[in-house]
Amino acid sequence: MRVVFVALFCVIINACSTVYTINNAEEGLVMEGSYCKNIDHIFSGLEYNWCRLNGTPKQNHDPIAFKGEFGYVGIDSIFSLFADLMVLPYTVYKQVSSDPIEVRSGQR
Repeated sequence: MRVVFVALFCVIINACSTVYTINNAEEGLVMEGSYCKNIDHIFSGLEYNWCRLNGTPKQNHDPIAFKGEFGYVGIDSIFSLFADLMVLPYTVYKQVSSDPIEVRSGQR
């Protein structure tokens, strides 16, 4: 049973937006169709999820796929909130010592 929990924890952490933004802060993030130009280091996971939802509509809009995207981002935002709180001392330091995370448009 313990192995199942460890495996589930690893999957959740790998899909977490906080981990993604912290790992890619130096190179910047690529988001297609986002209106965001940069993301602050503090609570970067929640802000990244907001930027994923707040952007130009896709050309071939599929309402069913959008509902899945909204559900994923909603669930991920809950995990990102907890992860953002755990890494808050580090992200405060990064916010003070470096520029915000750059967001570029383009293909992923």
